[in-house]
Amino acid sequence: MEIKAYGRGVHVSVAHSLNPDDSLLLDIADDEVVVSFGSEHEHFSRDDHDCGSFVATSLFFVEQLLTGRIRVEVLRRPFHIKTRAYWLNGEGQPKLFLRCSTVLPIVGWSRVPDVEQISFITTPAPRRPRQ
Repeated sequence: MEIKAYGRGVHVSVAHSLNPDDSLLLDIADDEVVVSFGSEHEHFSRDDHDCGSFVATSLFFVEQLLTGRIRVEVLRRPFHIKTRAYWLNGEGQPKLFLRCSTVLPIVGWSRVPDVEQISFITTPAPRRPRQ
């Protein structure tokens, strides 16, 4: 993890040990928190929430990312990229919370979306029976 001060805020990067593309970036200021994850980012600001709750909401979101509860689907088309981000509920069912599209000429477009699911939790190796 790395923390750097900038202007009136803080930049935090949480490196993923296995996949650098899954690292989390947080830009924290007194009125907004921006969480960057995979190929997406989400803004949490004082304008959208109560004075203190936007910080709590952004930290809850980071917890969901760290535990693999956010899935991002990226669909590359000839002239744009469509991105959809989903919360995974307790049963693992997706609920859409973020949708965007970027106009960009694409080489190597896809028919099926690429799925990004960031998780900092590793499953423990199964225990071997004692002999």
